Amino acid sequence: MSGELEEGVLEYDSVVEAYDELYGEEQKSKYLVALNYVGGFFRVVLDLGCGTGLLSKYVKCEFMVGIDPSLLMLKKAKARGVDVVQGVGEQLPFRSQAFDAVFLFTVVHEDLSIINEAIRVSRNVVVVTLLKKLEYMLNTIRSYLSADFNRVSKVEIINRDRLKDFIFIAWLE
Repeated sequence: MSGELEEGVLEYDSVVEAYDELYGEEQKSKYLVALNYVGGFFRVVLDLGCGTGLLSKYVKCEFMVGIDPSLLMLKKAKARGVDVVQGVGEQLPFRSQAFDAVFLFTVVHEDLSIINEAIRVSRNVVVVTLLKKLEYMLNTIRSYLSADFNRVSKVEIINRDRLKDFIFIAWLE
């Protein structure tokens, strides 16, 4: 899937070579804050919307899978040692509770059904970020994360001045 998904959505294939330079520090800040809350080591991790696989530099795990629609982004992620799958978050090709943790950095605004799939495939925790300029979606994201009361025990929202995103952490039972 290449091109714009909707008006105003960045065409990631066109910036793949410059992505890390353009967004690397911004993403790193989010990763470090989120990992400070959830811990830095997991056995099996899913990076949903993995892009170039930057998260792999910060999460310690035995096995990381990255899924993204962009083949060009996946090539960079694979070069970083991430096992990659081309696909979309709305229909994850993984069994339920296959991952210890699922991370969705700056992708959830594209389709909220991604959250349901993230919860389905995670055993312990789901971390979601939302751009602050989309603050009007804050309660909607919280509702989606809290919808599965059988599995979601607590949802935390982290708001730091220096971050461009809100960070949601959904703890699962």
